[in-house]
Amino acid sequence: MSLVDMNPDKRETMEIIHEETKWGFIWPVLIPCLTFSIINLAVAWVPRNRLIKNQYYQTEIHNKWVMLLKSKQPVEWLILGDSTGLTSMRPDMFVERFGGSSINLCTIGAAGTLNVAWMLDTYIKKVGIPKNVVVVISPSVWSTSGFNPDWAFIPLPFNQWRRLRPLPLMKGSELNDVLITKLVPLRSPLNPLTVWIKLPIQHNYFSDYQDGLVPSLNGDKKFFSPSQNSINSEFKKKNFHLTKDSIKTLQHISDLGALNRINIFICNEPRSAEYFINDRYLAYLSDYENTVMSFGKDKSHYFFLRGPSHIPAFKFGDVRHVWYQGAYNYTQGIIEQIEAQLSEASLK
Repeated sequence: MSLVDMNPDKRETMEIIHEETKWGFIWPVLIPCLTFSIINLAVAWVPRNRLIKNQYYQTEIHNKWVMLLKSKQPVEWLILGDSTGLTSMRPDMFVERFGGSSINLCTIGAAGTLNVAWMLDTYIKKVGIPKNVVVVISPSVWSTSGFNPDWAFIPLPFNQWRRLRPLPLMKGSELNDVLITKLVPLRSPLNPLTVWIKLPIQHNYFSDYQDGLVPSLNGDKKFFSPSQNSINSEFKKKNFHLTKDSIKTLQHISDLGALNRINIFICNEPRSAEYFINDRYLAYLSDYENTVMSFGKDKSHYFFLRGPSHIPAFKFGDVRHVWYQGAYNYTQGIIEQIEAQLSEASLK
């Protein structure tokens, strides 16, 4: 018997049962999907708003790109690089010494060297041409830089990635990692909830300044004291080399500098005084300098800076990251070397 031939009351009862049965199948599927979507959106929002303090290394990629994209006018001194520059380069000291304006857009080593080239390229296109660019990247990053899913934290829509130069070339699995990290953070290996549970939140360890410096504030004790034996061991049979991505980065930075008449300063990472009296380290540093300088298209605007050689070890949190009081020494040493290089270049 069809519903049409039924008694009206019975037909209404059957329709109600049919409707309840239909929704009975839908709700068990719909509720988990909605719940997952809401949690996923919340997780995607959290690191971008700095609620998870110990996850600064991810948020710095996002936040420094946001600072770049919101910039209105080019600065005289643009500072780019990884975490060694993030915590050590004080823009206020550049302004005090040279005048004008300065900003620290350093991120982290995991973002890779290509990220530095992308930031400079984007800055020139969207903001304008800076007069000077200071790049602080650890030699270990130059030598290991490659793909990293942290690229997902670059706040650019995917249709703009093909405009980045050098072009980011990713394998299918790598592209998948970036998409998952960017769009489905709950399935990401960088899931912020996991990090939040596993690690304590340290509200006072890092503190952002408006000019982009992220100083390390807990420098109240010595964390290490490098011996000559430990330095010899670190640089035993160690030669400086560049990855393919790092070669592309140096080529592009050099090209942009030559084309736009920008002074490019490639800086060595901070190291304590003990390293600068060690023959193996100095040989490695010379190899590093010669390799970087070989990419200079315009030697009158392209320089390598070894960094200050007198910073005591107690101003370091580890072998290459200074506490805030060490940032003064490092920045001052870099400024002095910049002045010397520019003075020498002007005499040629």
